[in-house]
Amino acid sequence: MELSNYIESVQEQVAKTTALADDRAKEVAQTLGSSLDSALRLALIQALTDAAAELSDQTGEEIEVRMNGAEPQFVVSSPTESGSDADPEDEAYAQDEPQARVSLRLPQPLKARIDELAATEGVSVNTWLIRAAMRSVRRANRPGRGPWGPGGFGPGFGPGPGGFGPGGPGFGPGGPGGPGFGPDHGFGQGRRGGRRGPGGRRGERRGWEPPAPPEPPQQPGEDPEQR
Repeated sequence: MELSNYIESVQEQVAKTTALADDRAKEVAQTLGSSLDSALRLALIQALTDAAAELSDQTGEEIEVRMNGAEPQFVVSSPTESGSDADPEDEAYAQDEPQARVSLRLPQPLKARIDELAATEGVSVNTWLIRAAMRSVRRANRPGRGPWGPGGFGPGFGPGPGGFGPGGPGFGPGGPGGPGFGPDHGFGQGRRGGRRGPGGRRGERRGWEPPAPPEPPQQPGEDPEQR
């Protein structure tokens, strides 16, 4: 769309308002009209962008304003998401939820990359951003995901088939870690069992008694009964 025609029309109107003024006023009006070029162009582009957004909401089509050099162009695209590829949650968002408008500022390299990805998928930038946001929301709403979920730690601590706990593959009866703990399996009821016997350091409190010390050798002429 050529914006120059609209800008020149405004400049001409400014010049006409000073047609009956002196030369000094005409020069000021001409300078003012020239300085309005950039401001008018930006205002018109913003108005076209807002109009495209409203038309998108009303028609269901994706209508965008893209810049071709210094001139804006309208780009209209229909939703291409097929029923087999569409996610039910995406459809619920698209059909049941009210639309909201946000202003998003992106670094230019990121914006260029998003444009490339959207063009590769054959969708508009707005649709691509919505899908990316929905994927992030779905991942955040899925329970038990992440490095501590199933297969790592988490459900493994407990009676289930996880890493540790009754019936788990780590420790317990039949596990690769051995029979485990108990008075008959090397680790007694003592605080530090194992190497000191079935009862550990405090095994004597659990029914285990240490062996008696050896008797000293008998001296010549000593009565064994008097020991």
